[in-house]
Amino acid sequence: MREIAERGASLYDKLVGFVEDLTDIGNRLRQASQSYESATNNLVQGQGSVIRQAEMLRDLGVKPSKSLPKKLVESALAEQPFVFPALAVVREADGLEGDPPADDTNPESEEDIAM
Repeated sequence: MREIAERGASLYDKLVGFVEDLTDIGNRLRQASQSYESATNNLVQGQGSVIRQAEMLRDLGVKPSKSLPKKLVESALAEQPFVFPALAVVREADGLEGDPPADDTNPESEEDIAM
């Protein structure tokens, strides 16, 4: 009987540690998601967005050898929110409010955003 109690206590302690680790992982994933969202906002949104600035340089005559995805550029120039596919999955899994509607402002595949 004592052996069962000792094994049960050990198992319970392991379970508590496992739950703590999962909680820590969840918190870090949320933090990474927030950092990712902030970085993508800087890339796409506002007058000083990186995409907008790059397109302005292109309009001034810079001749890049590669092109940015059309939908990404259109979203930046129209100052519309743009959700990268990876972020959309994280936001959906996290149950975050305010997800953009599924329309043609988001790329259909991750290849559409490859740079």
